[in-house]
Amino acid sequence: MKKILLVLLAVLSFTRPSLAQECNSCAVPPPQPPQPLPGYYYQPQPRLVVREVEMPRTGLIIGGAVITGLMVLPIAIAAGVNADPRLLIPVVGPIWQGADLYRGPSNYGISNVGATFLIIDALGQAAGLSMIIAGSVARKKVLIYDRVAILPVTSTNYAGLSVSFTF
Repeated sequence: MKKILLVLLAVLSFTRPSLAQECNSCAVPPPQPPQPLPGYYYQPQPRLVVREVEMPRTGLIIGGAVITGLMVLPIAIAAGVNADPRLLIPVVGPIWQGADLYRGPSNYGISNVGATFLIIDALGQAAGLSMIIAGSVARKKVLIYDRVAILPVTSTNYAGLSVSFTF
């Protein structure tokens, strides 16, 4: 029984064409471009030229500027009212003023609370400035597309230039 199966397998393998030959004979043709409507000629779409540019992270810079501005503005107003120019120095000024308040007379704990708020404000200013610096140093890759493409156009009836805009 085994010999008969081996003989049949050998005969079938020699008589049947290989799978590679079958696939070559039934290859699928490549796809054709779409057929134009009557009276129109097919024109290929213009290829947009893309450049890759490294730009700073503007979102991080704007966020840091907003945080810093919101933290500096009340302190700058307080500096104008108190006529204390130390508060106009970002990050260092509130810490300097807070240290003086903390070392000064107690006034029932009011100066300790004021020093705490000044330290928190200095930390907020430092966070905003660090965001501005990080956004300026860190770069991201951005794709820039050309806005105008000028291409030649030819057909059986006319020849000329095609101008396409993107905005």
